[in-house]
Amino acid sequence: MNNLSNGNKKTNLEFSASNAGNVFSLAVVFLLVFSLFWSILIKVFKIDTDFVYFANYIPAPLAVICALLTLYLRGNKDCFKLLKPTKPSKNAILATVLITLGLVFGVSKINEYFMIYMQVFFDAVTPPTMPNFSPLNLVFAIIFICIIPTITEEILMRKVVLDGLKEVGEVFAVFAGGFIFAIFHMSPLQTIYQFIVGCAFSYIVIKGGNYLVTMVAHLFNNLYIILNYYIFKINIINYCSILEVVIPLLAIGCFIAGIIVLAKNGKKLEENINKEKLIEFLISSAIGIIICISMWVSSMVG
Repeated sequence: MNNLSNGNKKTNLEFSASNAGNVFSLAVVFLLVFSLFWSILIKVFKIDTDFVYFANYIPAPLAVICALLTLYLRGNKDCFKLLKPTKPSKNAILATVLITLGLVFGVSKINEYFMIYMQVFFDAVTPPTMPNFSPLNLVFAIIFICIIPTITEEILMRKVVLDGLKEVGEVFAVFAGGFIFAIFHMSPLQTIYQFIVGCAFSYIVIKGGNYLVTMVAHLFNNLYIILNYYIFKINIINYCSILEVVIPLLAIGCFIAGIIVLAKNGKKLEENINKEKLIEFLISSAIGIIICISMWVSSMVG
């Protein structure tokens, strides 16, 4: 991870390509170290409670915080000032609502078929589970799965990393942002969904939003998953097969409408790629990308 404190000086409250890549790589390295330490701690002290499951989500947010602190301590004193969000446009807010509805009720449904495919062909890939329901477990799930990871992930992905990717090119940033968001989770079953979410959220931010609007959208997505798992045990669409088709189709319509609203909002995205900035980002983020892909592959083969 090179030139941690020597990224280009920005005047528009953005992280440079090199600093963004360095923060990502540091976050992944810290995540690996904290996860290994936590797993060793569990085995040594033979901890086996429901809280342990939820505490497994702590290393990732802690890793992001430590990565930003490292950047700050290495000389980038404007590091935390750069996190100040801008005011989102009204169109960006409207588009975020439409796109989020499309993701949660439409794209996620399509992803279920991908999950079935993955489980059939890859025995090592298993769907996530959570501890049995209790009021306390519900609170833990909301705090440790929904709130804390969402805040730190949006800061890392839709602010730090996306700032650096925008220096390379805005169209590139949308798809590269989706790719990095997906591999950061190292979850084969959710790869397609997370890639689409990452691309959509990156597009929202670039076209006039900020990471606060995507943070709210991300919170809603995670909260719905938790409540659906613990509370909505009976899916109402199972009582009417037509709804199982209509609801996802309407949701996909919302998603497309949101994209159209964004496309008409402001100027067209910059398509040109700055090769110098691309090299800077790739070099500085290489360690993080290699680790994430390696862990993703290991999850596939067990």
